[in-house]
Amino acid sequence: MSACAGTQVPPYGIREGELPPCADARTCLSSHPDEREVAQADVLEYDGTRREGRSALAAVIQGFPGARIVSSHRTYLRVEFTGSVFREGDEFYFQSETMVDEVEFYFPPQRNIIHVRAAARAGPIDRDRGRDRFRALQTLIREYQDRSGQSSLRL
Repeated sequence: MSACAGTQVPPYGIREGELPPCADARTCLSSHPDEREVAQADVLEYDGTRREGRSALAAVIQGFPGARIVSSHRTYLRVEFTGSVFREGDEFYFQSETMVDEVEFYFPPQRNIIHVRAAARAGPIDRDRGRDRFRALQTLIREYQDRSGQSSLRL
């Protein structure tokens, strides 16, 4: 018997030109248009080429505490976020813990949008944690735009 018996590997990657839908709205957010409202997230937008939008997003992710890009392709990024995000007013605080979220970014061809799917992989079931992480990412995108003078990513 395998040591991994009974464990499920979450569905990652692009399938038929889309990110997989959320299996559990309690632990997942997605910008997929057919997603239930409780699990709905906004798409990100960018100006310029897909390469420019992807590079700007990668730069933001690399500045995010606890983030690690685990898969990188021309139209896709998968990022592992470790730790918690706490929000107090407009400020975000990060605490290193065993909580892990997987966030996928899909850059569909011939459209200047980025689809997002964020799912909790480990830690307590908490959709608000995913929402706070997504809002913190949006804040970091704004800060990146201010700091770099680039506005290739739009919210």
